[in-house]
Amino acid sequence: MTEFFTFEVPGAKFMPMYRNRMWDGKIRLFSPGTGQIYVGLLSYIKKYCKQNNIEYTIEEDVENNRNIILSDVKNFIRSLKPKSKGKSLKIRDYQLEAVQHAISKNRALLVSPTASGKSLIIYALVRYYHMMGLKTLILVPTTSLVEQMYKDFEDYGWD
Repeated sequence: MTEFFTFEVPGAKFMPMYRNRMWDGKIRLFSPGTGQIYVGLLSYIKKYCKQNNIEYTIEEDVENNRNIILSDVKNFIRSLKPKSKGKSLKIRDYQLEAVQHAISKNRALLVSPTASGKSLIIYALVRYYHMMGLKTLILVPTTSLVEQMYKDFEDYGWD
């Protein structure tokens, strides 16, 4: 299982830790010492078990998939009436799918390139969880991104 959940980092041979022989350039997602693995990999764990004829049981509350319909997500985001510079924003299909995926899986990592509308995705998710009575925490690497996101949220129409 350790081998299955291990991968080499592209370009690792150029990194100081690798060059100084302090690291082998691999990321291991499963810890054989503790037996721990990220819950977000559950679908891959199931696949691994199936391929290797391993029986397994999943503890309650680990698998937390919700059946969220894309049209419901679209209607929810439309109800927010997001705007940019006073003009209505049209959410793109991949943004809708990202919001649907995040809500459905309850735990997700969304990878989205520069200028793909990440702030709008985050805005929709924050508004959804706020509506559900839940709190959210957004972590960003710089204070300038905090200011940018705050301005974006105001621009979208959230006071």
